[in-house]
Amino acid sequence: TLAETTEIDDQVATLEVDEEDQVDEDTDQTDDEGVTAETEDDMVDDEEDATAALAASEMSAIINMCVRRDLGIADAKDFITRGLTCKQAVAELNSKGKPVAKISKAPSARIMRDERDTRRAGMTDALVAQIGRQRDVTGPARQYMGMSIAEMAAASIDHRGPLRDIGQKMKVFEMASHATSDFPAIFQNALNKELLARYTVAAPTYREISKQKNFRDFRPMPLVRTGDFPTLKPIGEGGEIKWGTFGESGEVAAISSYAVGVTISRQMMVNDDLGAIDEVLGSYGNTVAMFEERMFYAFALTAVMSDSQQVFHASHGNLAGVGAAINTTSVSAGRAAMRKQKSLDGISLNIAPTIILVGPDKETEAEMFVAAITPAAAADVNPFSGKLRPVVTPEITGNAWHLLSATNPCWVHGFLEGLEAPRLRTEEPFGTQGFSMTLEHDFGLGVVEHRGGYRNPGA
Repeated sequence: TLAETTEIDDQVATLEVDEEDQVDEDTDQTDDEGVTAETEDDMVDDEEDATAALAASEMSAIINMCVRRDLGIADAKDFITRGLTCKQAVAELNSKGKPVAKISKAPSARIMRDERDTRRAGMTDALVAQIGRQRDVTGPARQYMGMSIAEMAAASIDHRGPLRDIGQKMKVFEMASHATSDFPAIFQNALNKELLARYTVAAPTYREISKQKNFRDFRPMPLVRTGDFPTLKPIGEGGEIKWGTFGESGEVAAISSYAVGVTISRQMMVNDDLGAIDEVLGSYGNTVAMFEERMFYAFALTAVMSDSQQVFHASHGNLAGVGAAINTTSVSAGRAAMRKQKSLDGISLNIAPTIILVGPDKETEAEMFVAAITPAAAADVNPFSGKLRPVVTPEITGNAWHLLSATNPCWVHGFLEGLEAPRLRTEEPFGTQGFSMTLEHDFGLGVVEHRGGYRNPGA
């Protein structure tokens, strides 16, 4: 590493001096200063100290020179033992054709940050914060928090100077709509982030009673039901293992694509009306979640399985023969029916309900039934208190109620892998009538089995 620095070159150049020149220089300096008071012994001692210092310097210079020429310590020791100076050692090596080796510097790595990417990320996060009315932001977004939508569009095209009137704003938006500008992507990314946040906080009830299973593509996805794996079989005396087979249910889930056109008006953009944009995104986030809710229940409660029967059917042993109110007797009958369900191979599954699904008309009755109370007599104990959780959806009308198992759901829902949420896509970034986009979503449903549920038509 010494060879890689200029300090070593300077050190070697300084040390490669002739001993006689050094002695003459010291003598001349002594004569000029008129130093005559020293005794002969003192002068001898000084000469010995100077000689020792010079010898040490020569040794250091020889070692450094050998390092620069990629020579071993044995070569340096040989030069020192023979009493050579650094200059003499260099002359000897040069006569043997061993010039100083050129040592290339080690490669270095630097982390570079693209200014355009930084600006794009900062503007996106700043727009998200402004739309969502957030105050505390960090990172690149902070410098853009004081900018309006129009000012960000201007900055994305390197516009200089203030925007004095609506005409300048309109011109900036028109220029920012070109493909060479980052603003369409910045605005679209900000809207998608805010839409995702609004969609995520929505709480449709179908997610509580269905299992998510995403799709790899748009082809129908085969489903495996509970108990399809073959049971263990005894091994005979000869050690022969008996082979089992998977029960094939034939159930599949399918996914479909949905979309609608949306528009951020020209007035919103020119007026920098982030509040109006916030309301549009908020409504669409909830709208998509409620769309999934309607789609799910419209499918789930009337879906026909591979045996040509609906999910809840007498042949499946999960439909009450006579409607009844929610009470200990009727719920006990439903729980017993679920416990008695068997797999395709005839194995008892012992499924217990954990959810009672009702519509608005039976909500109070369901809550009273599962409420934890201290009865006055043992006969008044409710064995289902704390064991069932009410789930209420307006998609169920009338008095019907359902018992469901959260661990053995009857249905699955899913999205395309990597696209688990609705997304906005720019169609015409800035037309004469506004900012046109499409809201797109892929959503799939399927029936896994009938064993994890029970239906009572209600009193």
